[in-house]
Amino acid sequence: MSSPESIPSASDFESATVSLIGGRKLNQDRTRVITSDDSVLIVLADGLGGHPKGEVAAQILVDTSIDLFHQTAHPADSARALLEEILVETHHRITDFGTNQEPPILPRSTAVIALIHDDMAWWTYVGDSRLYVIRDGKVLERTKDHSYVQMLHEEGIISHAEMSHHPQRNYITRCLGGSVWPPQASFGQISRLQKNDIL
Repeated sequence: MSSPESIPSASDFESATVSLIGGRKLNQDRTRVITSDDSVLIVLADGLGGHPKGEVAAQILVDTSIDLFHQTAHPADSARALLEEILVETHHRITDFGTNQEPPILPRSTAVIALIHDDMAWWTYVGDSRLYVIRDGKVLERTKDHSYVQMLHEEGIISHAEMSHHPQRNYITRCLGGSVWPPQASFGQISRLQKNDIL
């Protein structure tokens, strides 16, 4: 990114993606970086492996993000509203897809969406996929997982060290898809992004 004295444009950003399938047969991760003349939208989704068609749910988030981002003339003018609209529309599309299967299914996915404009970034997330903002090797921002172990830790029931090997460490408390309405998302933002900041 450019220095604070020089407001960055969408062309000032570099992006890279890495997705590891791990021990699974199917990669349910999806990422996309979408640019316009003055903004960048970063999308990350991880389909829930314990539910059918998680990869479809993740792809629906990417496709919906592309659709709505390109339909919005000036995304930064209504950043939070755009992020909320993407989540709500994605949730509808995922549940509609699941309802139309025979038999009906409940595909689900996590979500992280970040909108960058000038030196500002806004984000929303659902589930345990994370967003970090890193500057000079230090974490400035990190989203808190919507997970059972995070809840236990915040209530003082388990330590931070116990979270990584707790038997229910993979259980998330929020997602897109499923029966909960509306999607229970968290939001954040940061101003004055600087050159070499990493999201």
